[in-house]
Amino acid sequence: MENFGIPGPVISGVKAITKLKGEDYLDYIIRVAKESNARKVKIKDIEDNLNDVIPGSKHMVNMYKLAKWILEMVENGKLEI
Repeated sequence: MENFGIPGPVISGVKAITKLKGEDYLDYIIRVAKESNARKVKIKDIEDNLNDVIPGSKHMVNMYKLAKWILEMVENGKLEI
């Protein structure tokens, strides 16, 4: 596959942050956590999502908070995936 001059880390980051059809959200977050660039982007994405969650969507808020916690723990070297 031709990469059109796009650096390998960018390609692997985009692949990691792209949720696969039918993939469980927690499995997706764990996969993202393993890729440094994707992890950083997903943390910011979740922060943005938390600002847009419809009030009363406690499940979504909890899901995003757990995902963010996992990603930040990996990012800070306090959790190994």
